[in-house]
Amino acid sequence: MTIVTLGLFLLVINAGMVALVAWMLPGMHVAGFWSAFWASVIVSLVSFVAHGSWAARAKSKSSSSAADRVLAHTESRPAY
Repeated sequence: MTIVTLGLFLLVINAGMVALVAWMLPGMHVAGFWSAFWASVIVSLVSFVAHGSWAARAKSKSSSSAADRVLAHTESRPAY
């Protein structure tokens, strides 16, 4: 239950941030709280999809282990 309530609270915070940005940006207008709320839902969904696609891409690129990357980095350095 805590995760659900924190998620809903985060949407309210994001709605407030959308309203704040609309107040600061001269060309942007938000009609009311519910418009800002639904805008925050859209922003959250886009963020969720983008994070998932970038995480999958980063996971596929990092097929070598961290030890292999450190070893390759130290082997490519010139000896003094």
